[in-house]
Amino acid sequence: MIKDSYGNCFVPFLTEQFDEIVVVDMRYYRNSPQMLIERYGITDVVFLYNIQTLSDDNNLVYLMKQ
Repeated sequence: MIKDSYGNCFVPFLTEQFDEIVVVDMRYYRNSPQMLIERYGITDVVFLYNIQTLSDDNNLVYLMKQ
């Protein structure tokens, strides 16, 4: 899950459907999410952001990092 703080309350709803959940907050993670996808063999990604944060967050540029 790529999320802002609003995503924290959603994570418990995913626990019955997934064996392992990797949570990334782009405000604090500076590497490529692709690295995590490959490292953990991630097959599904949830992008959960508050619209205000989405429009103001300068850290989303790291989503494009290779």
